[in-house]
This record gives sequence, C-alpha cells and structure tokens, in this order.
Amino acid sequence: MTASVIPSGGGAVNSANCYVRGDGLKIGLLGVEDLVVAATDDPVSTTRKGNPQHVRQLVAEATAG
Repeated sequence: MTASVIPSGGGAVNSANCYVRGDGLKIGLLGVEDLVVAATDDPVSTTRKGNPQHVRQLVAEATAG
C-alpha cells in the first residue's frame, strides 16, 4: 500500500494513497484509497485524487450560501 499523508492526531486504517489537511481537526480514514480531504473552518471537502480542480468550486458554492 502507498502511504497516506495524515495530520497529527488523525489516523488511517486499511487506507492508501490519501492526503488529509485538517487545520487542527482529528480526521480518520477507514478503508479508502486515493482521497483528498480538506477540512478548513467550514466546509469539509472530499474528492478522489485526480479531481481536485472542482474542490475550489465546491468550497465557493458552500461558502456563498
């Protein structure tokens, strides 16, 4: 399995090739692959790697309302 990048305090079990940005949050992954998780003040966004171009659009829509 490829290593995942998880912030301190978080963890990954049976997961591979993931990247998590938690801004102080404890985030856990369980049984997933190829995910990008971005948890800022608000909102939390999750996508599969290879699709990050739509994360900005999702965040913009979520914070506009």
